[in-house]
Amino acid sequence: MQWMLVQRREDTEKGSLLGCLLAVSLFVFGVGAWPFWDLVASQKPRQFQIVFIAVDAVIVCAAILAVFLVRRRSLLDPVVRNVRCRARLYRRIVGIARRKGADIPGMYPYYGMYATSRKFFPEAPERPSALGDAGDLS
Repeated sequence: MQWMLVQRREDTEKGSLLGCLLAVSLFVFGVGAWPFWDLVASQKPRQFQIVFIAVDAVIVCAAILAVFLVRRRSLLDPVVRNVRCRARLYRRIVGIARRKGADIPGMYPYYGMYATSRKFFPEAPERPSALGDAGDLS
């Protein structure tokens, strides 16, 4: 169980890094475009304004597309999706146990909505465990 949670945390960290990069680029080119427009582009000729809007839109769309394409491979990988499915179901079991009076810490890990964990793939291979046979904590 511990290894499954570690795998899920690693998967979440990868998504968080890409999300952070996307958020920074969207902030710079999305929100940052407004002050630039107000201070610089509004004083320039019409052709400059059109090019500025077009280039800014292309940069924002390219950032969104790049993050989607980079993340898509792991979102469709059946091995990773099985880890997410197990984590989602384990989280459900923990919630039931907490409601029935089990002593579970309030800061128990939560890993999101699991949009890509709805289908389990029994034919998919297991992720290799870094703990090996001696570290089986389940």
